[in-house]
Amino acid sequence: MPLPPQLEQPLNEVVNHLYNLQTAAGGGLKRFYSAIFRDLPDRDEYPDYYLVIKEPRCLHGIMESMRRGSYSSAQAVAIDLFLIWSNAREYNEQGSMVYADADKLEGYMERLWRERTPPLPPFEGLPRPGALPAPAAPEPERKVKRPVDNTTPGAVAEGYGAEAEDGGAAGTPAFTIPTIPDIENGWFGGDLGENPSEVYLDIVQRIRKYTDASGRPLATPLIDTPDPSERPDYYQVVDRPVSLNSIEAGIRAGGYLTPEAFDRDMHHLFTIAKLFVRPDTAGAMYSDLLVLQRLYQELTKQSTPAARAAQIANVSALSSVGGGPGNVQHAKNDDNPMGSDAKSRATTRPTMKDKVFLDSINYKGDVLKTGESRDWVHLLNPDNPGKPIIAQIWKTYKRPDSPQRCLSVCWYYRPEETVHPVSRTFYENEVFKTGVFVDHNVEDFVDRCFVMFFTKYTRGRPKPPAWNPTLPLYVCEFRYKDDVKAFKKIKSWSSCVPEEIRKNEYEFEPFGDDRVEQLVKVKSPFVRGVAGPGGLDSGNAPAAAYHFSQDGKPATAEEVDAGFAPTKSAADPVDNVALAVEAATALQTHGALDEGIAAVGVLSQPGLDSTLEALGPFDAAGLTVTAPAVAGESDAAAPTPAELAVASEAFEPLPAGIKSKFRNDALGDLLWFSAPAAAVPTVSRPTHSLAYLYWRAQQKRATPLS
Repeated sequence: MPLPPQLEQPLNEVVNHLYNLQTAAGGGLKRFYSAIFRDLPDRDEYPDYYLVIKEPRCLHGIMESMRRGSYSSAQAVAIDLFLIWSNAREYNEQGSMVYADADKLEGYMERLWRERTPPLPPFEGLPRPGALPAPAAPEPERKVKRPVDNTTPGAVAEGYGAEAEDGGAAGTPAFTIPTIPDIENGWFGGDLGENPSEVYLDIVQRIRKYTDASGRPLATPLIDTPDPSERPDYYQVVDRPVSLNSIEAGIRAGGYLTPEAFDRDMHHLFTIAKLFVRPDTAGAMYSDLLVLQRLYQELTKQSTPAARAAQIANVSALSSVGGGPGNVQHAKNDDNPMGSDAKSRATTRPTMKDKVFLDSINYKGDVLKTGESRDWVHLLNPDNPGKPIIAQIWKTYKRPDSPQRCLSVCWYYRPEETVHPVSRTFYENEVFKTGVFVDHNVEDFVDRCFVMFFTKYTRGRPKPPAWNPTLPLYVCEFRYKDDVKAFKKIKSWSSCVPEEIRKNEYEFEPFGDDRVEQLVKVKSPFVRGVAGPGGLDSGNAPAAAYHFSQDGKPATAEEVDAGFAPTKSAADPVDNVALAVEAATALQTHGALDEGIAAVGVLSQPGLDSTLEALGPFDAAGLTVTAPAVAGESDAAAPTPAELAVASEAFEPLPAGIKSKFRNDALGDLLWFSAPAAAVPTVSRPTHSLAYLYWRAQQKRATPLS
């Protein structure tokens, strides 16, 4: 897509002035500062240049790309110019003439650029080498020999760098996939017709009127900014409030001169909303927000007017994949992951067919790239938008026959997206690495997130810019095999991430006191009433949980319930108290209680007031409990308050924070011992006296070696 007309002339002026800048030397001799930068060095004379410089650029190449209309933004031209100066400084020594000329031309470029702002974008906001990959004219697609699939029976290739079955790291691929830079800036553009304002208004109206299946509008919180008297915190955080109403007013007033300006305000609207609407926000507000964000991104993609006019009925139509985690649809052939409905299917490795791989993708102010610590993303989940797909970017590419840019990612599952036994427990915010690779359109991207390996998660946090407290943070200790519904502990984290990220490990900041955090485990989400596409594994029923009675005999929970279950309604307070007295009496194996029962007096003790309040009032006049008499014993002693409380289970569970400090069993229940450990005396064996040992040492020293 060529440069907009309002940018083409000032950019040509900048490049031409740089090209023709001269210096006056002594005696009237002049030279061009740009002479050395007009063409690339000869490959035969300077072969090492192309080993050191990964992205060569020259002025003639930039001018030719501009002539052919290969640039779509001023930022793309700027970063190619910046690459010329940075390449010169990288290859040449400081103090050399070439190094000095590069500094001179970069300073002159800044001056020329500022003189033409606007229409050129602000100089301070231009991307620089290292922050963005260098946009340039696309090169012809190069054929890459694809690796031969493993033909060993039962073996499955999970992708480059994927973990081998034994937990070790897979071998490094024997070839490097060539990539080209992304020349798009990621903002709204394309053919908007003669009246772009009508396109802007249509986008705002479609977002404003979008409803769910029940007809409920989703955009109500975005229509206007909150009242300052009701939400003063909003205006303390947001320095530039924006709403659908304010954007629409700006459109009607002609305030948006370019599609990018409109797009930036829309993006700002959703960025602000996500500061206040979090994943744990009550109701469907978070889910609604992500659906509307995905709708906005679909309407502002580089597409034709006809494509933008198409109706989008629901979330499934918005998403570029056929199903979310737990409902993943697998491709019949890894080399053809696209389904008949034009939705992506899951594969066991990143595919390579019909793809032009990119260094990265520039998208609405974000740089989505493989091999950086910030390559964890949230993607729209068509099955449950409120729980976006957690994924790591493995490849970025575009279709050879369209401008559509895509992310090839590896999915991570939440506990409720897996099938597991009821006995399995999980950490808070735990996720599981899978072998599910899926291609997403870049418009599915909704936000950043971060996943840490368990051993690091317990010792500290990543430093910015890799992570900040506003980003969702997850912990991973196991991989999950979706095909066989099995978990496997990860032995090497480096085997689970793309090879590029192993060389660019994020900066890590340990906890202040070098402590190791003890993570709390919770029961299965399905036990806690959390819904999900996964489920409980009925085929792998867990072993029965045993409870030990006072006589030391184990009994399962079902046996305990059967032995003490009331015959009437459990809500009857009289039966509850009778049950408590009977249970406590049976456990003590005392004789029959007297029909006049002293328990009536016991039940009025101050220590039992709280228990009785929970159990409710009762009439003890007719309460009679019998038990086998024991020879030689008098009437049974009344049950203690502790016995009544245990028998009726009238107790409060320990807080999770305290519970985590003690040992737990396999089900997460606290291991409790009724008595301290027995003091077992150490058995001392006969030893030699010090005098004898000293005599032996003297004898050895006096005896000469033979």
